[in-house]
Amino acid sequence: MSVSESFESNYAEIRRSDGLQWRHFDSVTSTMDVARAIIPDCRGDTRWWGLVTADKQSSGRGRQGRVWEEGQVTWMGTFVFPTVKQVAQLSGYSLGIGVGVARACEELGSLVSLKWPNDIVVERDSCLAKLGGILIELEDNGTERFVLVGIGLNVTGVPCSLQDQATSLSMVSGKSFSMGDLTERLVTNVGKVSQAMLSGDSSHDLLVEWEKKSCFQLGRTRISVQVSDRVITGIYQGLADGGALRLQTGDGEHQIHSGHIQALEL
Repeated sequence: MSVSESFESNYAEIRRSDGLQWRHFDSVTSTMDVARAIIPDCRGDTRWWGLVTADKQSSGRGRQGRVWEEGQVTWMGTFVFPTVKQVAQLSGYSLGIGVGVARACEELGSLVSLKWPNDIVVERDSCLAKLGGILIELEDNGTERFVLVGIGLNVTGVPCSLQDQATSLSMVSGKSFSMGDLTERLVTNVGKVSQAMLSGDSSHDLLVEWEKKSCFQLGRTRISVQVSDRVITGIYQGLADGGALRLQTGDGEHQIHSGHIQALEL
């Protein structure tokens, strides 16, 4: 059964000279689901990497199983990158991808900030408005490993129920642009960052850039993070090697590798 039959949607496909296989669908369950389905297509092709985009998705999900709420126009896509790295060697990878997404937004005239671990935000009236998010998952296929990078970005407008909490690229930049242009910027920047992190040791420079683009203020921002069954609250002290969040609390410094931010005071 073909990918289009599996997901009951027509698609257009582009295969580029740099190895990218890009499929765009009218509608899918989630681009992450379809991205997994196209992985077998890369067998025997050492230069292959993939991208799945869609106009609509019925079951797109964010971190901790949350479903993304679509705005009036939303860019939804999942990149697929082959890797030989072990899971422990991928620490900080999602932050590097955030840098790539931020670069793409900035090239389109939208100045954005990054919120640990995977949010794209805009600082507005001493508050944060969410513009998009990133979801990283791993997929092992036989002896091969793949990193799946799901990205959702509000392009034009946001749902009325989220006006105070969200924004879009067009609202930030004050101009309109084509989805094709946005896709090309993301392909260039996310692809470049991912290749650098998966093929070499460039994570340090990307983490430094992440800190410069962060919405947190060093030594000032107070953050509460849900870590397993407890909440850790402290003052932001930057990132540790590998991208862990450093918080200074009353009982010393904590380095948090994974968690959900419950509250913060900029």
